[in-house]
Amino acid sequence: MQLPGVDGFAVAEQLAAGRHPPVVVLISSREAAAYGPRLQSAPAHGFIPKRELSGSALAAVVGTDLAGRVQPAPRLVAGVFDVDTQLLARVTLGSLRNGTHRYAARLGRDCLGECRLVSLSLTWTPAVSRADVASTPPSITVHIDRLAERVRGAAWTTVPAGVTDARRWSGTPGAVRLSSAGRTLAAHIRLNYYGAPVTIEPADVPHALPVLTTPESNSTASGDYGPLVVGLDGQTLPGHRVGVVPALPGVPANAVLVDLPAAERFLGGPFKTESTEVWLTTSAPPGIVRRLRSQGVEPVGARTAAGAVAALSRSGLNVAYLLYLICAVAAALLAVATTAFTLASAARRRSSRSTRWTMRVCRRRRKHTSAGISISGMAAANGTSGS
Repeated sequence: MQLPGVDGFAVAEQLAAGRHPPVVVLISSREAAAYGPRLQSAPAHGFIPKRELSGSALAAVVGTDLAGRVQPAPRLVAGVFDVDTQLLARVTLGSLRNGTHRYAARLGRDCLGECRLVSLSLTWTPAVSRADVASTPPSITVHIDRLAERVRGAAWTTVPAGVTDARRWSGTPGAVRLSSAGRTLAAHIRLNYYGAPVTIEPADVPHALPVLTTPESNSTASGDYGPLVVGLDGQTLPGHRVGVVPALPGVPANAVLVDLPAAERFLGGPFKTESTEVWLTTSAPPGIVRRLRSQGVEPVGARTAAGAVAALSRSGLNVAYLLYLICAVAAALLAVATTAFTLASAARRRSSRSTRWTMRVCRRRRKHTSAGISISGMAAANGTSGS
């Protein structure tokens, strides 16, 4: 309160005279009673004794007064997703008011069965000039102490939404800052002049859809280490790659595989294109078709693993691989036959040379033996004649 040359009251009056007055909170080491009626008439948002000053106390004071500072009051809108109809409805809960209030609305036909809270958003549509747009927009603080539901006139039941833990919630980047303030979720929100909604949503909705890609669909176009994918409602979504597989069954080569509950959290409207498939193992019960029909799924066709293998075996690529394998086997057999023929021919040539050499040796031995016999005979005859 006490400043050099001027006090806090004078500063608050000068700030309040501006085009877009900021939120002013007076703080003093003295108690509020020490300032009397001057504190009551000061253009300040509130007063906090210095000994009680804390982040939660300041947030509580800043977020309690909208009158005269943010005009018109922002509208609070809830985004609700109907699981049965796959439609997203936006329900207006009302305009923000000073103090603690309950904001409620009837869903009616917007939620006939099970529904999920997708988001809470604030929309502000002021009548401003070009100079206003060039200035900094105002900021407000909203505290959420609980979320509750009431079914068919029954008592209100608190939904375990984790509003006491700011880590379980997220907001529009650059426009929402979340923190835990006691048993409430404090949302520090910067509005904008263009009427664009500022959103608070559960943190279990990821910023990018986890996808399993193929080599053809794998890319980093989303900026989150994954490709850009088309959601169930036809909108383009950023994808986050969690793995790469060679191929996916029953879909084109450039497809991706996603988790259905995760994809449903990104829905902004009804399904555009869908083809329901039920994958079964060989141990599926005999009455599975009847059970599917009772759940509203009418089978229009069936494909088996054996049929898929047979279809792939007749494809051009598979035939090409088969011909390649046959050529490889034929080439291997031809090489073996050629090697065997070569070895057999070499063996026959060596055997023929050995036979001719043996015959020549035998003939020479016969000549030497005949000569020896005739010479000996002649010598014996001569000897007999002489005696």
